[in-house]
Amino acid sequence: MPIHESFYNRWRESAMDSAQFREQLIGRMTPERLRILWQGQPLKNPSITTLEGNQITILHPGFNHPDQNQLLRRAVLRMDGETLSGADIMLDPEGGCWHGQRRDLDSAYAKVKLLVTWEGKPYAPGHPPCFRMADHYLDRDGTTLQENSLWIPPLEPSVLPKACRAPMQTLLEQGLRQLSREASLSRLWRLTAILEDRMDRAEGQSTLWHHLFCSMGYRHNQWPMYHLSQHLEALTQGMQGKKDPAHDQLLAMQARLLGCGGFLEEPVESFPTTNQDYLARLQKFWQVDKAKLHEASMPAAIWYNQGIRPSNHPQRRLATLAHWLLGPSLDQAVVGWFEGTQDADQARRTLHQLLSGGIDPFWEIHWTLHGRPLKNAKALIGRMRINELALSTLLPWLMAHYSRQEDLSAQQKVEDLYLQWPSFEDHALLEQARRRLLGSDHHHWIQTATDQIGLIQILQDFCSKSDHDCDQCLFQACSQMARLKQIWSSGGTSLSG
Repeated sequence: MPIHESFYNRWRESAMDSAQFREQLIGRMTPERLRILWQGQPLKNPSITTLEGNQITILHPGFNHPDQNQLLRRAVLRMDGETLSGADIMLDPEGGCWHGQRRDLDSAYAKVKLLVTWEGKPYAPGHPPCFRMADHYLDRDGTTLQENSLWIPPLEPSVLPKACRAPMQTLLEQGLRQLSREASLSRLWRLTAILEDRMDRAEGQSTLWHHLFCSMGYRHNQWPMYHLSQHLEALTQGMQGKKDPAHDQLLAMQARLLGCGGFLEEPVESFPTTNQDYLARLQKFWQVDKAKLHEASMPAAIWYNQGIRPSNHPQRRLATLAHWLLGPSLDQAVVGWFEGTQDADQARRTLHQLLSGGIDPFWEIHWTLHGRPLKNAKALIGRMRINELALSTLLPWLMAHYSRQEDLSAQQKVEDLYLQWPSFEDHALLEQARRRLLGSDHHHWIQTATDQIGLIQILQDFCSKSDHDCDQCLFQACSQMARLKQIWSSGGTSLSG
């Protein structure tokens, strides 16, 4: 289904137009819009220059502050060669707030290392370095904003309105499924357009690797993964065609990834005794490559590990990526996997074989470098994570790949596979989406992963752009129209919910 033919997407575009119109009435730039642009800045260019002439590399643009919408926490910057970990960044769209609102005397802003403004004038002396984004953004039609919003971590419950009127509660199951799947397809086609544009500017495999690295970063570690993906050539240099034993190649690649991630800076003696032999071998390889990978290296503080499962720890994800980087051409492997599949069940089985990685004596029985050995071996990447990679990365990349080739039959096969993919594991945001949009945890109508993705996408498209009381949300009207479509399709008879 082309995105422009979707009932849902017409309403989404109306909501976006309405939101843009409101922003134009309120002012040229809002803190929320500036935050999205700033958090997507590493996609556009991770290297910036402040008004004062400071050279900055953005390793991590920072996390939302729960109480201050003008602050971003735990950013990691490399300023004039010095790495700043745990820095705060202040968003000041119009400029002048640092001294005008006495932020320089407020202890809540004591950790601010960078001011980000839109078109603000230079500050008076005595303020942190300032970066003016309007000087670097020629895109004023929202295209860059849309691209960035797809890469920002999922919505947090704290940023959503509180007064949702459960707009989907009157829809029958067929209507619920149709609307949620259209929302999911809307995301698929928008992401496809973004990836296709990137393919036009780079090789298809590099585009796939960038997106795959970000997906392996899961919720909060996308930017460090993306930073590593920008240095793939350096990370893989000299690895292909090596005559070293296969296990030594794997150790060398894992040493490069873990070393660049800042995980090999501690002395070997600080790790559990059972892990020290593996760490010593990693350290040996890392000392050889450390100097030439300086630009790719990051401090360990860049990683955010609170609230994530041990299987999603970035150390284990980097170890898994080492297996894939040493394998055959990834884009050809993914295309071969897709063209050899007939249905979603077969696709899931064969994809697990493709991505499960090879033999890894250490990581099959460890979650982290500091962890004790597990009693039972665990796959490097589980089936649920593979399902998410398929839906968020591989299928959108395949859609973009075949769109460039104008292969309509292959695009239809990708879309059919996307719609048939089995549902994934439930989680808190999905449960909140059901309660917010349906008024209850009613979910027995959900059959596929696209039903689940669609509900979350509705939150992203509508709820995240509404006010606190939902007075400006257009999704209520969208659901009412979907309800009328059900009535009309049934011959005009009244339908009970």
